[in-house]
Amino acid sequence: MVHNLPPPGGAGRDAAADRGVEAAAAAVAASLRAKGHRVRRLGLGADPGTWRRLLRRPLPDAAFNLFEGIHGIPASEPALPALLESLGVPYTGAPPASLSLCLRKDRARREIAAAGVAVPAGAVADRAADLRPRGVPAPWIVKPGATDASQGIDRRSVTSDLAAARRRAAVLLRRYGPPVLLEEFLDGRELNVGLLGPRLETVLPLREVSYDALPPGAPPLLTYRGKWATRSREYLDTLPGPVRLLAAGTAARARDAARRAALACGCRGYARVDLRLRGGTPVVLEVNPNPDLTPGAGFPASAADAGLSHADLVDRILRAATGARR
Repeated sequence: MVHNLPPPGGAGRDAAADRGVEAAAAAVAASLRAKGHRVRRLGLGADPGTWRRLLRRPLPDAAFNLFEGIHGIPASEPALPALLESLGVPYTGAPPASLSLCLRKDRARREIAAAGVAVPAGAVADRAADLRPRGVPAPWIVKPGATDASQGIDRRSVTSDLAAARRRAAVLLRRYGPPVLLEEFLDGRELNVGLLGPRLETVLPLREVSYDALPPGAPPLLTYRGKWATRSREYLDTLPGPVRLLAAGTAARARDAARRAALACGCRGYARVDLRLRGGTPVVLEVNPNPDLTPGAGFPASAADAGLSHADLVDRILRAATGARR
């Protein structure tokens, strides 16, 4: 099993997400052992020595890939599966091209839309002054165009004022680099759709993020703190749960849109798709390859709703990668 190491000192700008990888790695290793697999855990960082250990013979039969990039650099995430492919080692989850695509939200949006799946109207820019919301109805959400794990998202991300949107864009560009993405902010119900299998043929029970407990005036939005700061009010007020009653046909449309979007982005093995409902139409916000496998996180919780233990889930993900039968 391979995962990224946190930055030296463990205090990077998004340290909570780095700690999340450590927790997921420990849980996945334990679940794999519970299923009878022999597990060697390897953490990769900026030190080339950590990577040289991966090349030692004998090579592993397969690699469970939890690597999310070197020290908070998302663009380095595809490096590990690319190396594993060159070594002929099967690995779990998405291939390099899919990881690269999904890290660029503007490019992923184009692929999803080309597959006939609805996405929010949006605009992209490399400079704050160039951000022009032509054809993008307000209110808007402004977010980094090349990060994941809700990085850069807080309650100031939503605005109807162009000057405020550009100020927010300038902050994100300094912190995360280009591009920055401005999208129409949809306030409909938010669903998470988990997908599992070599061709994502298993659709797990839908989950829903409820924003009913948020204080008046707060945008219905899952922020970085709401995702990672487990003792914060934002986290406690936005806990996902099983989907509430949906109108006839809506759940089927959501499942279909999610799978089409994930396949359009080249995902395999497992993925999670976040979408919002515009009336009865599912609108895809984001495709997440290799979603968080920490017990209690959204994807394992959806698997649990389907009767899969954490050990069952990680075993299925591994077998999807190796072609082994259950």
